[in-house]
Amino acid sequence: MQPPRGTRDFGPDEMAARRALEERLRSVFRAYNYREVQTPTFEDLELFLAKSGPGIREEIYDFKDKSDRELALRPELTAPVMRYYFSTLKMQPKPIRLFYFGPCFRYDRPQAGRYREFWQMGCELIGDDTPEAHAELVRLALDLFEAAGLEDYHLRLGHLSILRALLEDLGFPVAEQAPLMRLIDKKELDGLRKALSVKAQGAKLDAFMRVFDYTRLEELHDVARTGRAKEAYDHLARVFGNLAAFGVDASKVRVDPTIARGLEYYAGLVFELDAPFLGAEKQLLGGGAYDLSGVFQQPPVACVGFALGFDRTLVALEKKGVKAGGEDVVDAYVAALDADARPALLRAVHELRRLGHRIELESGAVALKKALQRATTVRARLAVFAGAKETQRGVVTVKNLANGDQSELATTGLVPGLDAAIRAAARSGPR
Repeated sequence: MQPPRGTRDFGPDEMAARRALEERLRSVFRAYNYREVQTPTFEDLELFLAKSGPGIREEIYDFKDKSDRELALRPELTAPVMRYYFSTLKMQPKPIRLFYFGPCFRYDRPQAGRYREFWQMGCELIGDDTPEAHAELVRLALDLFEAAGLEDYHLRLGHLSILRALLEDLGFPVAEQAPLMRLIDKKELDGLRKALSVKAQGAKLDAFMRVFDYTRLEELHDVARTGRAKEAYDHLARVFGNLAAFGVDASKVRVDPTIARGLEYYAGLVFELDAPFLGAEKQLLGGGAYDLSGVFQQPPVACVGFALGFDRTLVALEKKGVKAGGEDVVDAYVAALDADARPALLRAVHELRRLGHRIELESGAVALKKALQRATTVRARLAVFAGAKETQRGVVTVKNLANGDQSELATTGLVPGLDAAIRAAARSGPR
């Protein structure tokens, strides 16, 4: 029996690595005072149709329950989190900082780093659309990958108002821009040029196409001189200024005026983070400013956030040889070599677990050779055992399985002695 196509089983070692990375990323969000929320795995189908349009139905898992309600497994987490905000948090003082982590589902063709069940981690900053707040959010995104141990990445920043203003200058009002935005997003330049040539030709069209080569803020100055485009340029300039003050490595961040979002609720700053060595599936994070108030028929509220592909980040770390951490190590394997030794060991095991140590206890009397084999199999730092001779002398034997050192501890005060021995073994390195 195999798991369904596009899903996976995770073994103990994989889960240890995933949980270790998950906790490191969580600690970054907490450092920025983002608070964790969790929403249901399935929602009313209408939520996703209202946010993304009827076409999304072909990309998601939707179904009717036994009461004939139309539901869908969530394909992403922004819409559910904003539903929660509008239903529960909208009267709270702003800004509100929320983060989340959980599985999502899309009916995609499975490929490297892309699954039908995947895990997404992200955040939403609600009620603050200043360049300073946006810069801090970008710094947060970069800190996540620094915490993960990934150094080979590039972040691209753009502003949709500049891109939309350029398209308007070519004769395409916002109402006609959605198909153009899709071509821009996919970097289908031949198709884009053909679509634009309906209203723009010659030097004007060539000037627009050159924006695909822009990587520096200064290059946008001459094409964003008036109106909304000028305001967007100034916003970007302040974001870059704040990123410099945050100590961001300028070589890892560049302008990309061609980051596009086809849906109209996106407005303003947009950004994407790539790991170029992953090839076509290089994007690890995407974000930007948006307003979903129309979906919920609520007053407008400024929002900006991002989503990180957790699975693809793990793939990137693996390709770079970066261990996610969380080695599945047992602190101590404890075995009685005869029945008389067991009572003292049971009391010690209970207390050590209460202190937070991970202990495997052998269920019955066992031969020494078998005990040591088992301790090695479970990757224990220490093997702790006692037989008739140790019991008569009031001691237990402790063997460090990393270096082979062996010593005895008195059963009187056994727990403090084993606690210290475990901590010393952990400091000396993983098993």
